[in-house]
Amino acid sequence: MVDGRYALVYINSTGFDVDSIFPQEAIYVLILEYDQKTEREPAVLYHKIQGFKIIRISCDVFNVGVGQFCVVTGENENESFKKPIYIKFNFLSCGTVYDFKQFHFQTNPSVEQYFVQILPYGGYLLRGIANVDGQNIYDGYVFNDYNETYPWNLSIIESSSDVLNKILRNNTFVHVRREENQSWTLVTKELYKFNEDREFLQIKYYNKVELSYGNITIFQSDGNIRQIISGIDQQYIFHSEAGDFTTINITILKSTFNQPGRRYYVSIDNGFVKDKIHQEPLYGIKDQLWAFTTIQQETGISSDEVMGQVRLTPEGTSYFLYEADRKDFLTKLIKELADAIPVSPECITTNEGFEVDTSVSQESQKQIFLSIDIKKNETEFGSSFSFLSDDLDNLIMNKRITVIALGETTRYLDESYGYKAHPNVLKAYGITLVGAFVVAILLLGVYLYAKNENEDAKNTVIFQISIVIFDIIMDITFIITKAKNVEVLYIPSIVFFIFPFTISMILAFIIIKKEEQRREFLEWSRENRKFVELFTLFAGSEIGMLYVLESKVRIGGLNIFNAKFSKEALKRIYWASWFNIFFEDIPQFVIQ
Repeated sequence: MVDGRYALVYINSTGFDVDSIFPQEAIYVLILEYDQKTEREPAVLYHKIQGFKIIRISCDVFNVGVGQFCVVTGENENESFKKPIYIKFNFLSCGTVYDFKQFHFQTNPSVEQYFVQILPYGGYLLRGIANVDGQNIYDGYVFNDYNETYPWNLSIIESSSDVLNKILRNNTFVHVRREENQSWTLVTKELYKFNEDREFLQIKYYNKVELSYGNITIFQSDGNIRQIISGIDQQYIFHSEAGDFTTINITILKSTFNQPGRRYYVSIDNGFVKDKIHQEPLYGIKDQLWAFTTIQQETGISSDEVMGQVRLTPEGTSYFLYEADRKDFLTKLIKELADAIPVSPECITTNEGFEVDTSVSQESQKQIFLSIDIKKNETEFGSSFSFLSDDLDNLIMNKRITVIALGETTRYLDESYGYKAHPNVLKAYGITLVGAFVVAILLLGVYLYAKNENEDAKNTVIFQISIVIFDIIMDITFIITKAKNVEVLYIPSIVFFIFPFTISMILAFIIIKKEEQRREFLEWSRENRKFVELFTLFAGSEIGMLYVLESKVRIGGLNIFNAKFSKEALKRIYWASWFNIFFEDIPQFVIQ
């Protein structure tokens, strides 16, 4: 039966006399529960009437329809010419008979007995064997419940022995024929289909159905699962229209059929749906029956590498940080992601580092980012590479119906985050780059103007001032937006910003105060007090900014950068610059 139980159908005599008003024979069904010792009472399917002799009974489960059926072959004992009679009745798993009819069709008088077999796509195959001049000649046709017949279209098969016949799940009739020279021949014929299998994942059922607990699975020819959905998952499976209970629509992820020119299969569990009226589970589709191949196509422009990141769930973060062997975890993660996409494991890389998601404030809900990069392999991807980051994101975002949920490490990936590819530089920073270009042009204009005013001045300090201001902005931005992502670097990034900044500013203040002991410098300092204070502050980031004060740059008539430092002051600035390099520039370069 569809749900895995067994139905034992048998004929039993009632023991009543011929003259009794009670039937003498009956057909019973005993439902055998899996792994259950308790026996159920048999149910009566059919009472034989007087004068009807049962010759043969065959039963099967409906492929298209509800429940099970039996075909009884018999004859009328009161007739001199014994013409076969064929009766079919349908019954449910509870033993209730819900349909009963007699088949009426034209038969070949030379055929002593016909056999009726159910077809996978609906309808029945009627076949019989007639012995003519010592040879077995096959005869028959296909018919449905309305006694509509369709030709078999199979050449007459002659054989000295009826060896083996089989109807395959794809509706193909197979006959094994033994030749006279002891060789064997396979004869096959695809039979008429009453319900044609469909190309797309829209399933049309014969009767009205309800979704149930079985799964529908899509996988590649190598067994790689692309998608697996439960029948009760209303997010991905639904009836095509309100009130239409015969058509089921399956939502297909764009990452499912992502390999051009590859063969895919769809399998459906028994019990994926059940009959809406009788609540009986229906047969599904077995592996490697429903198959199709994706077309070869160009898929757009691709780059050589995609750089991005994934996020672990709070549970996964805790496991990664405190329980797992991190190197082993990342190795398994790369392998499982490669299988899920699918690509070669060599195409997935990680820098083995992680960052903390600072948007999560609660320690118990802490989450981390892991770097995942996809490298191109021309022989493997061709032009489909450009969509792999989207496919990976799609797989993770829908992980409960993909192989991502089944992995030892991928199950810890946060489906609400997916895979975020780092943006293309031109797309992400295009406006910033244009702005930087405009600023550079303006600075160049200022430099040329200042040089025209005084060629002997150190006009390059204009660029130095811009670089120092940019450096201060970037350092502060990094601490505010990025440093918290890596906990072990957060404190050092603050220390190596504040400590050298403070020391450099103190040294600059000392140098200025020492120089103000000289009358010439003191007079200049009093005249330009605001600029002196401003550049003392800038010197906290780069003490070399003090050189600007003696650069003799003139802009717009301003003649303020004409201070005269003593040789001792210039030496102090020089050695303080080395302090900046070792205690600020190098540590910040390493951290950032």
